[in-house]
Formats: sequence, C-alpha cells, structure tokens
Amino acid sequence: MYKTFPLILLLLLSTCSLLAEDDKIIVQKVIDPATIELNTGEIVKYIGIKASDSKGYEKDAIEFNKKLVEGKAIRLEFDDKVRDQDGNLLAYVYCDDVFINSEIIKQGYGLIEIISPNIKYAEDFIKLEREAREARRGICFQNDASTNQLILSFEKRLDSIELKMAELDKKINQLIEMMSQFSASQNIKSNDAKKDDVVQKVVEKKAVQTEKDIVYATRSGKKYHRQGCRFVSKSSEAIDLDEARKRGLEPCKTCFNVKTNDKKIK
Repeated sequence: MYKTFPLILLLLLSTCSLLAEDDKIIVQKVIDPATIELNTGEIVKYIGIKASDSKGYEKDAIEFNKKLVEGKAIRLEFDDKVRDQDGNLLAYVYCDDVFINSEIIKQGYGLIEIISPNIKYAEDFIKLEREAREARRGICFQNDASTNQLILSFEKRLDSIELKMAELDKKINQLIEMMSQFSASQNIKSNDAKKDDVVQKVVEKKAVQTEKDIVYATRSGKKYHRQGCRFVSKSSEAIDLDEARKRGLEPCKTCFNVKTNDKKIK
C-alpha cells in the first residue's frame, strides 16, 4: 500500500496541474464521438457517453464532435474516477461555456453510458437522452424515427383497410336489402299468381255449376232435359233447373239417368 501511495499522489498532482493550466489545453484531434486527444498527448474519454449503435452514423457523430471542440481550448472537470484501466482521462469537457458531454447527448449524437462511480450528472444525462429520443434528434434515434414512420405507415394502411371494409360491409348490407326486397316482390307475385289460380278455379267451378244448372224444356212438355238429349227439340228453351222444378217438370230418364220412381239427379 505504501509503495502505491506515491503513484496515486503523482497522479493527483498531474491532474491538478492539468486543471491549473486548463486555459492552455487544446484539442488536437477528435478520435471518435466520445474520445479526444489533447495537445499534451493525453487521451480524454467523455464521461457518460458512448458512441451511437446506429451503423453508418459514426462519421456524422465524429464531425459533430469536431465542430464542438477540435482545435479549441477546453476545460476539464473530473469525477471520482479520473482514469480508466488504459490510463485515459475520464472527464466532463467544457468549451466556450458549452458542456460538451451534455450537448452531444442533447443533440442525439451520443448515447448515455453511466458507469459508477462517475455519476455526478447521471440524472441530467438520462433526462437529456429521453428528450432527444422523443424529439428524434441527431443520429442516435434515426432507427427509432424509421420505425415510427413504418408504424405510422402501417396504421394508415390499417385505417385504409378498415375504411374499405366498412364500405364493403355497407355494400353487402345494400345487396342483402335488395335481395330481401326482390324476394318479397317474388313472394307477392307468387301470391298473386296463387290468387289468380284460385279465382280461375272458382270461375271454372261456377261455370261448371252454372252449366249443370241449365236445362232445356218445351212449353208443352212435362220433362226437362240436358243439352244434347235426343228428346230436346228445336222449340226447347233453356231454363234454370230451379225454374224447371217450380213448373213441376220432371227430369228426363234418358239424359239424367233417373231410375223408376227416383227423381233425384245423379
């Protein structure tokens, strides 16, 4: 433990020295969206940020980082853990009063990566990323935007399908109504035809009955006959059966097939 103490002390002193001369710290090169190289040769990793997972957008994120800090003087702020396992500085970076870590997350050019114990601005970073995601800013949420567009497109297609289904349902109901009306019309016609048939049969029956009720008799004869009876003479007249009976006329035994002593018409 005593052997490592001078090393820790030296590290703290070098960091303090760097902070004391922060007005001379210049960003010599931007390495990636969350890493820079200083004019002192130090490599600085932005605390709380990792590069976007969106493939093909790293170049845009690097360009954004360059616009913010490359060739400019910066100020560094440290948290509990100053260096990573590779010896790179872990810092919050400020340039022209702009909090670079925060700005990258806010504009959607980097995703948050909170690693303890460096959690000083964790809550702020989480809030900024949520806002960037909801606003679809930068490159980190391009896939989200594409997915959202696909969802909107799908929803529109569903709405269109539902509209077409509603129209089809309406047409089907209209067709059913037309078929119902046609069927009712056919039933009426059928009923009318049945009525006409019944009427015709009644008429025919009445005609038959009327034909049966007509008999023929002569003025001086004592019998009445059916039409066509050989005893019907040219002087015979057509009369109603009831009239013939009122006159007291008897049916002709030949044409009415009446048995002896039986005057009933068969």
